[in-house]
Amino acid sequence: MSIETTLQQIYDLPLSNLIRENVNAFPVIESLHVLAVALVFGTILIVDLRLLGVAAHRPGVRRLIAELLPFTWAAFAQTVLLLTIAYYAVACLLFYRKEMLRFLRRRR
Repeated sequence: MSIETTLQQIYDLPLSNLIRENVNAFPVIESLHVLAVALVFGTILIVDLRLLGVAAHRPGVRRLIAELLPFTWAAFAQTVLLLTIAYYAVACLLFYRKEMLRFLRRRR
């Protein structure tokens, strides 16, 4: 099975068609993806600032990390899931775009 066949199968999935045909689906998925990325970096930034002493709170560092770690992992999982779903809708297009760019570079 070639990569093109696999990507075509992904492209033909009902979920992929739903995302491509619905005007609001892709922007909503991308917006949620960006919010999840912001949450990942935000929770990491909070811990880093606490370790630097800039945002000192009364709870200890271990307690802060224990409280924020589930949010960080949940947001990371959401980021990966949403990126995968968004990729399903444009899998073939991205592959062929890269192939076209390689072809054009070879011709120079």
